[in-house]
Amino acid sequence: FKISADIITIAQFMNFTRQGPRSRELFWVPLCNAVMNVSVDMAPIQGFGEVLHRVFFGSRHDSSLVLADKPLSEIGFKEVPVYLENHQGFVHFHEGVQSFKVSKNTFELTTRSGQTYSGDALIWAVPPTSLTALWPVGDWPKIKSLPQLGKSPILSVHLIVSQSLIHEQLVGLSGGRFEWVFNRNANWNYQGEGQYLSLVASAAESLGRQSEKELLDLAVQEVKDH
Repeated sequence: FKISADIITIAQFMNFTRQGPRSRELFWVPLCNAVMNVSVDMAPIQGFGEVLHRVFFGSRHDSSLVLADKPLSEIGFKEVPVYLENHQGFVHFHEGVQSFKVSKNTFELTTRSGQTYSGDALIWAVPPTSLTALWPVGDWPKIKSLPQLGKSPILSVHLIVSQSLIHEQLVGLSGGRFEWVFNRNANWNYQGEGQYLSLVASAAESLGRQSEKELLDLAVQEVKDH
């Protein structure tokens, strides 16, 4: 169906289609958080619409879930430095960048230890605000707008409980503070005592402001409630 061009966010779409509180709590908000990783007030309806189209009207592959059989830090990342070094690249750990210069085809940076490195390709893995602070003034006008991107964390709380609570690979928590509970005994073949559960929340900026104890209490209460 057609909607007005003035409807930009998912929140506006829900109001336009008169979605009730229950459908928002159990369907729209959890789905938006999971696939867009921003709140319904910010998530664009255009991108979300593409997700809905592919999930419900695409192929079976489009709605598939992929579960890692071990922690992501153990999948492939150990081979990355070797691969880069075998292809004329370099990997330096614990070398915080202190200054950065860029020309038309090359870059030069100085690290915390005083070392200087140069090359023709560089991958930045830093928050937008950090990149803005490092980038040379006046070289790229759009750099000033990067802090407006903000942040949208995905937060995980890990629990080991004394008894088995779920037998599935994962369970969705509609209407909860966390969207998913992953059974790491099944996912990662965890062999320790008890059951290892990971509770995951997307678009978790408000949760990210909680203390570790507050997050632990929320996660335990979430498990009890469901």
